[in-house]
Amino acid sequence: MPEQTESLADVQRQFMQQLYADNGAAPGGLIAGATALAAARVGVYRNNLRANFHRVLALEFPVIERLTGTDFFHALAAEFQREHASRSGNLHHIGEPFAAWLTRRFAATEYRWFGDVAALEWAWQEAYVAQDVESAADFSRSGELTPQQQACIRFAAHPACRIVLSRWPIVSIWEAHQSDAQTDARLAGIDMTQAENALILRPASQVRIQVVADADAALLACLLAGRTLGEALDAALATDPQFDAATVLRHAATNGVIVALRP
Repeated sequence: MPEQTESLADVQRQFMQQLYADNGAAPGGLIAGATALAAARVGVYRNNLRANFHRVLALEFPVIERLTGTDFFHALAAEFQREHASRSGNLHHIGEPFAAWLTRRFAATEYRWFGDVAALEWAWQEAYVAQDVESAADFSRSGELTPQQQACIRFAAHPACRIVLSRWPIVSIWEAHQSDAQTDARLAGIDMTQAENALILRPASQVRIQVVADADAALLACLLAGRTLGEALDAALATDPQFDAATVLRHAATNGVIVALRP
């Protein structure tokens, strides 16, 4: 019987395994030339794979890179890449699981807030590339609805809107690290016990980040998740019994958070 050869899929799988290997070896028999030359050839692809991944991750999370330092960030990126290799030709998507990964990675350390800062940075990235829509919300007849009907209203949020809930001062940290100043000096002026929730907007094609109170954030988080107005009000009032829903809803409509009303 003729000797069976490896399938193309098997060869590709071996090659990819070597690209992610740390030993610098080349796939045996897959690359022409002497062993050292074959390893050098594979090394070109391995270096490009890592460099491009690290570069994109740094562009998506510049504050995290400044907080950790460039060298440590590259080590984190390599560790993250081994667990979350890109499966798309568009490298923009590689950052999606990074915040959750950082939360687990630093859960038992004094830097457990890294994950929330990364969540804010990723929300900024999503808001920046989200599609644009014109607001079509018409509240003129909402007063004609019965209280029961009003409680069942759902809102369509602008695709660029995001809400990030945090028990850390993530907005202050993000704002303080928009330049290359020393990280220690910038953190020294921030009260790390002060919780901040972030609302991410994109009015006039420019991404903005605002700090919102806990009750406001509870209401907006429900609305952005597609919950009814009644459910959102219950969540907000559970946080603050004196919550002023009318003011928050008016602000949300005016600033383009809500773009449509669905009775």
